[in-house]
Order: sequence, then C-alpha cells, then structure tokens
Amino acid sequence: SASYEKPTLVFLHIQKTAGTSVQNMLREAFAPEKIYREYVDTLHLHSPAELSAYSVFAGHFNYDSLAFIPRRKISAITFVREPRKRLTSLYNFWRAHEPTHRSYSGGVVLANQLSMREFFLTPEIEDRGVWNHMTWAIMGERCWRHWRNTLRSAAEDAQPEAEFLARTVRPAIRQRLREFLFVGIQEDFARSAQLLFKAINRRPPTVRADHSLRNLMTGDPHFKKNLRRQSVTAEVEAAVSRLVVLDDIVYGEAKALYAERLSGAREQVEQPRGRDRARNPAAGRHSLKRRSQR
Repeated sequence: SASYEKPTLVFLHIQKTAGTSVQNMLREAFAPEKIYREYVDTLHLHSPAELSAYSVFAGHFNYDSLAFIPRRKISAITFVREPRKRLTSLYNFWRAHEPTHRSYSGGVVLANQLSMREFFLTPEIEDRGVWNHMTWAIMGERCWRHWRNTLRSAAEDAQPEAEFLARTVRPAIRQRLREFLFVGIQEDFARSAQLLFKAINRRPPTVRADHSLRNLMTGDPHFKKNLRRQSVTAEVEAAVSRLVVLDDIVYGEAKALYAERLSGAREQVEQPRGRDRARNPAAGRHSLKRRSQR
C-alpha cells in the first residue's frame, strides 16, 4: 500500500532520559492524529492496519518491536544518559511513588521497601527494566537476552567477558547507533533537542522539562511530598556497576557519535540548506531498512 512507503519517525523512549519532554515536544511539532504515543511496549498488540495510520511513534519500545510498524524504512531517534545516574534517578523516582499510584507494583514496591544498596543487589530487579535497560531498548530484546546469557556464562572468567565486550558487543552497538537518525544526550538536553529538531526538519519548540520528580512531588497526590535522598556510597556504586556493563558501552559510543555530529553541525551552520532536502519527519540518510516481520 501507499502507506508502506511513508516516511516514519520512531522515538525509543528510554526511562529517565527526559523522554517525556521529548514526547511532548514531538506532539507540538506534528499533527496529534499522526502520533502514536504510549509508555509501554505494546506495538505487537495492534494490527498493521491500525499502525499504518501513524507517521510518528513514541514509546518505551525495544528495537525488535519496530518490526511491527508497517513501513519500508524507519528513522529512529533516542536519548541516553550516564548509566549509573540513570539508575539512581530511576530508584528515587520509584521510591517517591505513594501506594495509591496506579504503577505501585514490581520494582516500585521494591524501591519503597529496600535501601538503595539492597535494591540494586536484589536479583528480582535483574530484568529488562533495570539490567542494561538502554541496551535492551537500542539493541532489542533478542540481542539483549543473548548477551545476558553469554555474560552469565562468562561470569567466572574476566578474560572471556572482556573479549566478548570488545569484539562482539562494542562493534554491534556502534553500528546500531550509527543507523539511528539521531541519538541525544540527556546531560546536554537543550542542545540535543535543537539538533534533534534540525535532524527531523521541524521548527524546534520550546525546550521542556516535563515529568521532573520535583514537579511530580509538588503537584501529584500519588507522589510523596518529601523524599530523603540516600548517598551513593562505594557499595551502591559497585552494586549499580554490575547492572550497566553493556549500558556503559552504549553511553560511551553514543557520546562519541554525538560529539561527531555536533562537530558536523558546527561546520554546516553557515551553509545554506539545500532546496531539494526532503521536507518530512524522517528526513536524512539514517533510515533503518525494513526488517522481516517476526
């Protein structure tokens, strides 16, 4: 069908990377009826006919879920954050939930029951939502599971793990990130947002700071009004580090790529825009080719 050839933009919203702000900025830039938004990963529950109505998708998707979007080419964007800070931010966010919150289950309950150190040491959190979560989103569920099993098998021997990370993981992550239309850095959010909207050929809206914990605790009755922040001790640092061995690589490669593109943007700032540049939400050469449906 004609819709199969339509330019399509997909925002992989990684937890605690200012993704809610990005989603809301995208909503300002595109017609609302063309945007599919969610805060879970349920593309597989929708028919191709349903999904074909949209040209922009935003949600907590993992890369494998993009196969359910009925388009020949997809332009993917995402934001990343320093892995340890992302996880401690996630812990504080979950711990701030009141029992009346609709999401008060699973990791949210554990964060309220356990200290930061205990939380990051409990095996119950070693799932896609915490253990190398950025890798899960960017590389996909299948790759994430394979790498997790490989790392578990090599857990008793540091040498095979180091070789696996250097020879297999890093090159694969580097290649995947370079297939994205844009990868932003949460720590440089304002500038990243400007570069993102330039990449998608849209007028940049006002930079937002939505869903901040401070605002939620002030205005949402289902969040605590006060939260004692715990110190990130050496023990906590060690506990968190075991959960981000892959995400450390994601972040390092993303920062290197971001620096390259930032440098390129500076070089081009005085150059006139080409008249024949595609005026569509997926403009650019970083499009993901159609993968076969699972």
